[in-house]
Amino acid sequence: MGRARRPWAALVALALAPFTLAGGGMEPTCESSVDLGAFGTAAEATTALQAAVDAADLCMGLLHVVEVTGDVTLTAPLVHRHAVPVVLRGVGSERSVLSGGTAHRILVVDPVGPSGAADLTLEHVELRDGRADEALGPSGYVDGGAVWAPEGAGIVVTVRDAILADNVALEAGGAVAADAVVLEDVAVVDNTAELGGA
Repeated sequence: MGRARRPWAALVALALAPFTLAGGGMEPTCESSVDLGAFGTAAEATTALQAAVDAADLCMGLLHVVEVTGDVTLTAPLVHRHAVPVVLRGVGSERSVLSGGTAHRILVVDPVGPSGAADLTLEHVELRDGRADEALGPSGYVDGGAVWAPEGAGIVVTVRDAILADNVALEAGGAVAADAVVLEDVAVVDNTAELGGA
């Protein structure tokens, strides 16, 4: 039998490139990109976007930048479980919209590897309609409607030039829950959590 065809594989590009830091310095990076509009279904687009995030495994310790074009209602949360920092960046004149469809979170940081997951940055995106409640995981897994990183993992989640809208958490962090959250030029709109938090 032949290998299963992966229609998204050719649409996820991986390259090494310089990255301009806010202070004007340069840091070598590993970049991947995905055009969400190139897929026939939300499931295919979700799989391709997860593959682009997982390309961090190929980055040999370099900062991994995932450039995203287009919008999608994810069929499952994206998972960042890599030991290199990941930047998920929308490209184009409009922010890329990533939605949980009120069914699940948008992104989970899962430090299961031997060196744990590294920090996460989200840029020029709109994260909306994420949901975290006890039906989605074990007890205590109810913080961070859009983005969740486990307490005590030391993960920093940075969100910049973004919109966090209509995300819901049963307990804390209607939009984002992590040990440290940095918001830069972010509109926080109608996110709810019973115990408060953005």
